[in-house]
Amino acid sequence: MDDLPSLLVKEGDELTPKLWDGLARAVRSARILFGDGIRGRRLPDGTLLSCSYWSPWPHPFKVAIAGADATVSKGTMGGTEVTLGGVPISGTSSKPQPILDLSSPKYNEDGMGWIAIEVMIDSSTYKQTSAELVQVSSLSGVGQYAARHPIGLLVRQDSGGFSFFQIAYFNLQHVAYRGTGVTRHFFWPA
Repeated sequence: MDDLPSLLVKEGDELTPKLWDGLARAVRSARILFGDGIRGRRLPDGTLLSCSYWSPWPHPFKVAIAGADATVSKGTMGGTEVTLGGVPISGTSSKPQPILDLSSPKYNEDGMGWIAIEVMIDSSTYKQTSAELVQVSSLSGVGQYAARHPIGLLVRQDSGGFSFFQIAYFNLQHVAYRGTGVTRHFFWPA
């Protein structure tokens, strides 16, 4: 793209071989290149990409479900590892990784339930005091000094089982602000 200034022309300028070659190089440099496992098909209105190679990504809060048991990979809320039953979700040297029991999942009237992080805050400082993994039927209604952020969604199936959809892929931050009679909770990726 060193020729970019020479590609700028004014009305009446001659179309020279140097200008034409510079335009061709600029167009060629903007084309999409396909790599290993990536296929592409150029269509009149754009390019269709597809990936034939898939590799799992060991991200924070990755939920693994085996039967009615769920384990969640290490993740932090505000720099502190989330717990399940008081044990860090990645386990400790003396305690194994805790298991979330999904044998009787809680659903709302629409057949949806959540695996979520329930954050508790101090009523005077509004600072986070705990972050606990829970399975709930609602993300709201936990009180002024608590809030929930979804990690995954459970959808009840007619067969009696459920489908799971991952929601959180990153460590999280949380802050709470006092409002007029209400507390506002904000979550964002860390």
